[in-house]
Amino acid sequence: MLVCVHTLRGNDIRGLLLTDLDLSSERLTIRRPGKRHNICLDELTYRCVSAWLRERHRRRPVTTNPHLLINRWTAVDTTHSSIGTTFTAIFRPTGFTMPTLRQDRIRDEAFEADDPLT
Repeated sequence: MLVCVHTLRGNDIRGLLLTDLDLSSERLTIRRPGKRHNICLDELTYRCVSAWLRERHRRRPVTTNPHLLINRWTAVDTTHSSIGTTFTAIFRPTGFTMPTLRQDRIRDEAFEADDPLT
């Protein structure tokens, strides 16, 4: 959802921390060098993120990893997120990559807009 709907890059997702997510405001803050970008979560993304938080807590209730997305290896390594080979493997069966899906979404939005440059 973060790639296909909100056109986030792998680096954006890799840097997401639990504190960047504000479910009560339905907002996610993306931290980029020198700026912050706030995303308003649509209903589907909100439900996916909520479900992920429940699953994260169920599987790894005592992890101290501050990243939003973790796996069994990064749950014990507080310096890393699970972006990388994990997500490459998830997208591989589709025949797409994260950058390809992101670019496709951006192109789709440009075609739908009356003036894509504004």
